[in-house]
Amino acid sequence: MSNSTFYTFCDTEYNYDLAQLFAKLVLTDKIYIDKDEGNDWHFYIFTTSIFTYSNVDTIEIESADELIELYQYYCKDNEYGMTVWMCKKLKSMPLQTVYNEIQRNGIWDLDKMKLDKNAIEEYYLSL
Repeated sequence: MSNSTFYTFCDTEYNYDLAQLFAKLVLTDKIYIDKDEGNDWHFYIFTTSIFTYSNVDTIEIESADELIELYQYYCKDNEYGMTVWMCKKLKSMPLQTVYNEIQRNGIWDLDKMKLDKNAIEEYYLSL
């Protein structure tokens, strides 16, 4: 990246322009930005139909480290990288249909990530 700046987070130095990196992620239409009553900005990623059926939900991106890691997952796989990052953050498998798509893609092996079963899907399957 041009005009990059070194950032140090958790004693690790990163060579990223965070604003440019974030702008690229926003263009995916999977990132939601919100401002709270105290005028602090919060950044979220949509989890729609990844962990639950037809439910619009979000996960907060809580630090620059998470933003950088999310971007790295996206760069590795712009189709499923952000989804795999969400699975890792929540320590949960996605819905079976999403799991099948990720596994078929061949870039990630969710089984090796030691994720918990998707509790919501397990519940629906037990009905």
